[in-house]
Amino acid sequence: MESGAGDTRFRMRVGGMTCPSCEHHVEKALSEAGARDVAADFRRGEALLSVNGPPDTATLANAVQGAGYTPGPIEPVDSITLSEGELVEYRLGVEGMTCADCERHVSEALRAAGAIDVAANFHRGEARFKAPAGVDPVRLVAALADTQYRPGAPERVATKLSRRSGTAMRAAGISTTWSSSVRAVVLLRPP
Repeated sequence: MESGAGDTRFRMRVGGMTCPSCEHHVEKALSEAGARDVAADFRRGEALLSVNGPPDTATLANAVQGAGYTPGPIEPVDSITLSEGELVEYRLGVEGMTCADCERHVSEALRAAGAIDVAANFHRGEARFKAPAGVDPVRLVAALADTQYRPGAPERVATKLSRRSGTAMRAAGISTTWSSSVRAVVLLRPP
């Protein structure tokens, strides 16, 4: 079930999950206890969930325990509401993804760190996402530190750039790469 307009996002630590099947059991238990938009991750030992109003921690903990897992603390997840114009698009190379389940884990980790419109692709070994302009992309890369995946350097994707803009960017020492869809990939360099 999708999150409602007044929902708040929370992270619950969950002990004892060892596989994707465990994730399914935790997600089902929390959903049956009233949580929405539940996403468990055995590698991170947590479940992200949405509730309307303050969470009923006892009910949620009992549901996880009833499913055979160890419930931990529940903490709010910071969320940011932005317009499309305040978002920056990134491409992030990610090594170690071998299947659709890997894509889901990478996507969930990036979303938990504040990324929006995440699309991980194990065939291409990358994740594309948007993030608020004020968010340091290093924070998003760090979200994958607790996983088995190896992220590369984030690349800022600038849309609707002309060839002249690309020339000016190269003259300023900013590396660009053009694709057939007329997008430029800007490689971020430390100052």
